[in-house]
Amino acid sequence: MSKLFKITVLLLIQFYCVLSLVHGHKKLFDPEKWNQFKLNYNKTYLKQSDEHYHRSIFFANLGRIENHNRRADQRLESYRLSINHFSDMEFTDFARRVLRYKPLDKNKLSKGRFYHYKTNVSASEASIDWRTKGVVSDVRDQGTCGSCWAFASVAAIESALAIANSNGEPKVPQLSEQNLIDCSFAEGNEGCLGGTMEAAYQYVLDADGLDTRQSYPYEDRQGECRFNSDTIGGKIKSYVEIIPDSEDYLLNAASKHVISVAIQATASFQLYSGGIFDDPTCDNRLDSLNHAIALIGYGSSDGQDYWLVKNSWGKYWGENGFGRIKRGSNHCGIASQASYPIV
Repeated sequence: MSKLFKITVLLLIQFYCVLSLVHGHKKLFDPEKWNQFKLNYNKTYLKQSDEHYHRSIFFANLGRIENHNRRADQRLESYRLSINHFSDMEFTDFARRVLRYKPLDKNKLSKGRFYHYKTNVSASEASIDWRTKGVVSDVRDQGTCGSCWAFASVAAIESALAIANSNGEPKVPQLSEQNLIDCSFAEGNEGCLGGTMEAAYQYVLDADGLDTRQSYPYEDRQGECRFNSDTIGGKIKSYVEIIPDSEDYLLNAASKHVISVAIQATASFQLYSGGIFDDPTCDNRLDSLNHAIALIGYGSSDGQDYWLVKNSWGKYWGENGFGRIKRGSNHCGIASQASYPIV
């Protein structure tokens, strides 16, 4: 085989490789995908430069999604990603707007109402999904206000009241996240700039109740406190902090209650669409916690244990607004700062 022939073959291989890359590039950067995204999620941009910026982020996220899902198809990943209403946002911008959980400042809480959960660590059921018992409210959307802490708190209070009154047909009250956003500054929360569930519970104790969602609807922004004692929809007696970093204690509590938990939400969590979330970039350090969700059960699938969670990012995210997170290693810090109300 002549040297000239070898060189010719190598050049042909390189040529076809380039053609393949260009074809894949055109397929990935298909403008129809961008137009469909804008239509599906009602996206508009003030300036053309803004649209170009967000379009570039969208296609970068799309490439990442497709690469990840190819690995999932090969069973190298336990969860999948997909385009959702956050797909035109860089993670840093997304985190700045949405991920506003703040670590707990115990100095602002009443010591008589704050204690650890110290009972038998065994769970009463092998698996549980509180939705099947009719005690979990519908998925809601916090929008661009950093109010995850308020949604996680309200979800736990609503479910606690429904569980306590479930002798007959359970009825889940609809309580106001906006009430917490506007009114719990004295307890240490900061409205759309962040907060904690324990401080939210403390506010409900201090105010002797929380207004209904109908009387105090969600506004996706911080406003003046308009709490009205005549429209209270629920009260609590105390709240419990579960011993940190113990999934055994968390498992026991989750078999009896809906729990509010803090996690580290990563760039993959932003685009999560289903499966058991297991992200090696996620850690469980206290100072990494940036998001609050409600833990509504636990179970196992194909030998993998998981926590069942309810998010506050609407039904376009995850499994219709819900998700599953790997259980057994305090993944993403899910057992690092967990609490629930007593009604």
